[in-house]
Amino acid sequence: MTSRRHFKREIRNIAEEIYLICILHRLQNPSCDIEQTKTIIKDTMAIQKEYIRRINHTEPGDAKAYYRHLHRSFDDTMDKLIDTIEALIKKTTNK
Repeated sequence: MTSRRHFKREIRNIAEEIYLICILHRLQNPSCDIEQTKTIIKDTMAIQKEYIRRINHTEPGDAKAYYRHLHRSFDDTMDKLIDTIEALIKKTTNK
């Protein structure tokens, strides 16, 4: 199990990478859907805030199980967000 500090750092790093991917995609493809890109960035910000909040306020009980579940939940959420980004990129490059 990683420490809370490392988990927070991991969340921030992944969020920064997603921001960077969105910005680079927008710069490389001026015809991409700006609103969808903004939505992805806003969703990423919301996810980042939510998970950091959940890390800061650990539920009472089995902390190890709580963080294991939180980590799996974060991974699943990021996978869905990455799928959305991939769909946006495919949609833009196929025009």
